[in-house]
Amino acid sequence: MSAPAISSSTASPPSFEIREELIPEDTSFITAAFDSCVAHLAAVDCAGMWGTQPFSEKDGFADSVRDDMVVASERFRNSGSTGEAVEDKVRTFIAEARVGPGADAGDGLDDSGLHYRVSDDGGITVRYLQVGAVVVHLDWFPHYIESQAGFAALVGKAKEARSQGAPSVYIEVMVSDFRVGHARRGVGTALMGRVREFAAEQGAKTLFVDSWSGNGGRLVRYYESLGFVAVDDFLVERKNKDPWPGKLLRMDPL
Repeated sequence: MSAPAISSSTASPPSFEIREELIPEDTSFITAAFDSCVAHLAAVDCAGMWGTQPFSEKDGFADSVRDDMVVASERFRNSGSTGEAVEDKVRTFIAEARVGPGADAGDGLDDSGLHYRVSDDGGITVRYLQVGAVVVHLDWFPHYIESQAGFAALVGKAKEARSQGAPSVYIEVMVSDFRVGHARRGVGTALMGRVREFAAEQGAKTLFVDSWSGNGGRLVRYYESLGFVAVDDFLVERKNKDPWPGKLLRMDPL
């Protein structure tokens, strides 16, 4: 259930570098990015998407980010060289903006609470501001999609295509850190570029994502602007809460 990576800022977008090798500190960044989305969504009257409780306060969430998004991604990334059979074929990509020597220092952004990575670039210490992340799976559908009777034929066709050497890729989530302000502008497009490259590397023919369809479908339209086409609406039933309205989208051929 992807979060918005939308920005209405008119400032010039920064250039992003997409990092593939994850580090333990990425767990903290991804969790903080989720929290920033919750605060933003609540502020724009869209709490229906993810509620109002920070993800960092939910039992087990940070552990899940570490195990299912960071550790699992590194396991799959390294499986090609080790020949290890990996059940969870998941990759996480981090978008960063260089804010060290020779780069914009961030237009006065308050460093408090923001996540930076420091790297040595030819003897020069460079800082990278962590801005966004995307998590993708190969040959996978979330349970709330597989359990929808209306998507049974689509899921079946995807599994048949996989058996014929044409896998699909599913975007589990794409988030950005709203606290970085205009530095977010363009991060969704940058991350999507890497997702499409990854899909091509894996021989995938179809890319799937699902979106919250509340707030007049603004997030759905954002994904359509990236090249996705709507498949159909769905509802996720929740105990003691209104159903969660969503829309499944796809992109093919890649």
